[in-house]
Amino acid sequence: QICHMKTVVKQRPLTLADAFSSDVVLLLLGAAAVSLAVIRATVQSIIIDEAMTYDLFVGRSSPAYCWYPSPNNHVLNSLLMRVFTSAFGLSQLTVRAPALTGAVAYIAAAYLLCKTITNRLIIRVLLFSVLLYNPFISDFFVAARGYSLATAFLMWAIVFAAWSCSASMEPPNVER
Repeated sequence: QICHMKTVVKQRPLTLADAFSSDVVLLLLGAAAVSLAVIRATVQSIIIDEAMTYDLFVGRSSPAYCWYPSPNNHVLNSLLMRVFTSAFGLSQLTVRAPALTGAVAYIAAAYLLCKTITNRLIIRVLLFSVLLYNPFISDFFVAARGYSLATAFLMWAIVFAAWSCSASMEPPNVER
């Protein structure tokens, strides 16, 4: 079995106050990461790869170009970019809206993963911080290339695997 895990360290039961303080800290860190990504998306100049993606695959009159195979064309990102720029007009923020959507999905998955892995507040906060504020990951959050969406899907796959493994273990205790 892939998920054959035994708990070696006995963790103390999670109280309701601990769970609330953990959630507040993680949600504040997540909100700060989203805010930072939105600020960077609006302030940072469009780079050549993002402009080429828009010009070659999104800005054309026919949506057939979105399906053209190319290393610079991440199909889901190009389709979402077309939707956002059609609905809200062309701007740095709308071109990068699919990446920001991926950032929010990644942050939500990281939050759930940290809550699934451990009950200890310090480990949750450190793990969540490392997952969100890694410079490579935070660059993916604003680049209109599709990396943010791919990273978010990968993180959700890890969350589902963790849930599958933790289903065979007993759930954390919450004292009231």
